[in-house]
Amino acid sequence: MKLIAYVDESGLPTRCSTFVVAAVWKLVPPSVSYYQLGAAALLRAARELGMERARELKYTAARRRGWEAVGRVVEEIAREFQIDYEVLHAEGPSDRLRALVAVARRLVERARGAEVCVLVIDEAPLDADALRRTLKALVGGCDLHVRMKSSRKVAGLQLADLVAGFVRERYLKGSANAR
Repeated sequence: MKLIAYVDESGLPTRCSTFVVAAVWKLVPPSVSYYQLGAAALLRAARELGMERARELKYTAARRRGWEAVGRVVEEIAREFQIDYEVLHAEGPSDRLRALVAVARRLVERARGAEVCVLVIDEAPLDADALRRTLKALVGGCDLHVRMKSSRKVAGLQLADLVAGFVRERYLKGSANAR
């Protein structure tokens, strides 16, 4: 089996701000591509939000459709994929890596038995090689592939963006029991 995880963030890892890293993931047969996984779910989400013509589905645009509508879409995503996230009261840019490692550690624990682990991370100011080295120690026997991609090109990253934005806003509204 292969673990494919799409990872995005919401907020900025600056002093005294709420920062979220969210992962939308699934165990799939080895032949499934990270480009194709999530495409059907993204089409359903865009349809549900009335945003079929948008070039990219982003939380900031989707939330204008209403809190409840975005909540329903996130529930639909959670029915098809596993979701994990880390919410931090950020102190600085190093919190980006700390949150990402925390999420990756839980992903690997929950997906024991995956021969290949593909982490697709939305483009962020991270050193991909340093990140790969840090995560390699966590995954053990899993063949790790870390990809930094644009969410415009990868449907699963758009799903992760919706989830990260929703979790952050829910947390800020005081409903921190989102797990």
